[in-house]
Amino acid sequence: DITSNKKTYMLINAINRANPQQREELMHWIASAPTAEKRKEKIQAVTRLYDEIGIRALCEHKINSYFNLADSLLANVSVPDGRKEELRRYMADMMHRRR
Repeated sequence: DITSNKKTYMLINAINRANPQQREELMHWIASAPTAEKRKEKIQAVTRLYDEIGIRALCEHKINSYFNLADSLLANVSVPDGRKEELRRYMADMMHRRR
C-alpha cells in the first residue's frame, strides 16, 4: 500500500496528525514514484513516520473497538453459543495474525 500510495486509513490519519515537517516528508514520499532500489527506502521512511506520529497505536485501538463491537453483536445473535464458537475462534485468529 505504501509504494502504491493508496489512501489508506493509516495514510490519511498520518497526514492529518503530522506536524508540518512530518507532513512535508510524507507528501514528498507520496509524490515519489520509487524505483525498485528506492522502494525499500520509501517503505522504511513512511513506516518510521507512521511510528513517530502514533499511527500503530491508533490502528490497534480502532481494530480493538471493531472487534469488541463485533463480539457484542455476535453475543446478541439468537442462536446457541455452541454454534457461535467457530466464528469466535476465527475472530480471535484474525486479531492475532501478523503480516
